[in-house]
Amino acid sequence: MGKNMRTNFVSIAREAVEKYQPESVDLQHLLAVILGESVSPELCRRLAAIGVRELSKMSTLELMLEGLTKMKAQQIMASFALAKKWAESKEIT
Repeated sequence: MGKNMRTNFVSIAREAVEKYQPESVDLQHLLAVILGESVSPELCRRLAAIGVRELSKMSTLELMLEGLTKMKAQQIMASFALAKKWAESKEIT
């Protein structure tokens, strides 16, 4: 897949996040925004098919076996860690 197609996919995903509430944007597009243009739409689709709960439980190595680089796997893990911290902070207040 060419860079232009990946760029268009990520641009569409970013527009969806901006235009709509991020909670209403599908997982494939949220992953595209987090991972950026170096990841193909097919990989985002495959990761989205795994589901958010299962993705959140995966290790760096497991994410890499799905096709992510180590850095991209760490970005996903950091995103889930941030979401967990946010959820915990809401429980306290």
